[in-house]
Amino acid sequence: MHLDFISHVCVSNWEYRSLFLKELKFITLGKTLFTRISQRFTLFVGD
Repeated sequence: MHLDFISHVCVSNWEYRSLFLKELKFITLGKTLFTRISQRFTLFVGD
């Protein structure tokens, strides 16, 4: 039972970490996309 509890904690922790990394990747992608769009928009307005 104790071993089951430890393995369960490890699995849930791993799932949480992968979810967190996915969120982080999504946020980074969104920031990059937003930066590119705002740069293009600035160039467009500048011209």
